[in-house]
Amino acid sequence: MASRVVLGTMEPRELAAWAHATFGHGTLDLAESLVVFDDSYDTLDYLEQTREEVDAEVRAEARRILGPDRLP
Repeated sequence: MASRVVLGTMEPRELAAWAHATFGHGTLDLAESLVVFDDSYDTLDYLEQTREEVDAEVRAEARRILGPDRLP
């Protein structure tokens, strides 16, 4: 799923929502950041971050999850 975001075939918001629905909080360390980002999307009206900034963080996290050897 992370590779889809890196390739541009999936929106960052979709990856975060998928991770939250699939793993939830506190179940998989590798997915935890994405789960927290999903919460960020839900509370953008109360944050100082823009959707574009959260999108960029999710993309960076997707690249980190893939690691340098698996980046497309």
